[in-house]
Amino acid sequence: MTSHFKKGEANISAKEQQSEIVYNPSQLSRIFGVSQPTINNWIKEGRFSKVERVGKNKYVKIPESSIWTANNGQQNTVKKIAEEYGLQKKKITRKEEKTLLQKEIKSFEEKYQTTYEAFQNKTNKNKEEEEDLEIWKYFIHRLNFH
Repeated sequence: MTSHFKKGEANISAKEQQSEIVYNPSQLSRIFGVSQPTINNWIKEGRFSKVERVGKNKYVKIPESSIWTANNGQQNTVKKIAEEYGLQKKKITRKEEKTLLQKEIKSFEEKYQTTYEAFQNKTNKNKEEEEDLEIWKYFIHRLNFH
């Protein structure tokens, strides 16, 4: 479900760049679920890559290929976050949600070649493994409510 990038990653073709969506801070505030001043602060802090300021009033444009860095260092493209926002807004059936949760759980089982219960007992987990474990736990929790 989540995509992780290192700084500088995200190879985008010229064709994709021409057709990509560009957001302003107001639009991003709705997608991220934060205030517009928060988005502006994140821009000032350099937490978005590829920010473009246009015109004498410095109108801000942020392309969907921009990489946003969370407080914990995790990185996602704005496109991925916007897609997840769109999915959250879209009403899905319980059956569709169950199928999505099962796929996400299976992806963790394949990634770590074990079950959640066995992986939970692993010692010396790195930061990514700890984060994945929390997400994995959430998916299982959600699935148990179906």
